[in-house]
Amino acid sequence: MREKVNPFKRKKIAYIGTMGGHYASITTISDIPHILFKVLTVSINNSIEHICHKVDCFQPDVLIGYASGLEMLAHQQDAGRLNIAPGKIFSSADPLTPAIKTNIEKAFGVTPVNIYTASEIMTFSVECELQRRLHYFNDWFDVQLVNDNLRPVKAGRPGRLVVTNLYNYTQPLIRYRMDDEIVLSSEPCPCGWPFGVIEKIAGRSEQTLWFTKADGTREFIHPMVLIGFFVRGLEKFQFIQNENNRLTVKAVISGEKDDIVPAIHKRMNEILSQKDLNYTVKIEVKLVEDIPKDPKTGKFRLIVPYSNEI
Repeated sequence: MREKVNPFKRKKIAYIGTMGGHYASITTISDIPHILFKVLTVSINNSIEHICHKVDCFQPDVLIGYASGLEMLAHQQDAGRLNIAPGKIFSSADPLTPAIKTNIEKAFGVTPVNIYTASEIMTFSVECELQRRLHYFNDWFDVQLVNDNLRPVKAGRPGRLVVTNLYNYTQPLIRYRMDDEIVLSSEPCPCGWPFGVIEKIAGRSEQTLWFTKADGTREFIHPMVLIGFFVRGLEKFQFIQNENNRLTVKAVISGEKDDIVPAIHKRMNEILSQKDLNYTVKIEVKLVEDIPKDPKTGKFRLIVPYSNEI
């Protein structure tokens, strides 16, 4: 039976992610015409209780968010602290792993659609519904993969993404090298889409930090909040969870220590206070000359959770 369409009823879209700034997701959500859709935006740095309350009251038809944030909502739905029935779910930002996808499907009865976005290139790739493979829009982008020596990498091998956008005539990006590492497929997708296929995305995974509040409940800090961490004079930084409720911020600075270190503490306390963690989580700022790459992977780790401390 075909679903009846009511042209006077606006579909409700809920977005849970990072607010403000130039992030691709919130920029796209902000451009949605409100005359056609009702839109709810909720900061991922709000408490779990606040996020669930807002989303539950809104009852979205479409749910959009980071993969890890959607999984968090799935756990709340399973636990009976959330009761929504979105018809569509779109995942972006951090990797939608098979385990996360399964958890979301189990909780909501909907298979999430994976979208690959970035602030520099907006919506770069979307998953097809037939084969669930990521297609990148090679009619909008010229795409190349390179190794650390900037040599081209063939399909089937991992490489750094280099893009030239073909639609921005005002301020184009020409051979812009991203931090993302991906693997392109050499075979077309059986779904029939004419676009190229991304076989695998590597190097975008940052992990969520979990802490314990004063009342004994658990609360998280999403990595996207820390990716956007800014203090004037802070050149490079890394977050290391040493214990359950202790966090070390390794910092490379340029400027006066007596000005920058208190500013780092202040900004961290602002982030923690939004989750009611400022009284239980201890922050230590450790000034260093440099923050080396992980010797196992050759990549810089922004976040080191407690269980994986190095």
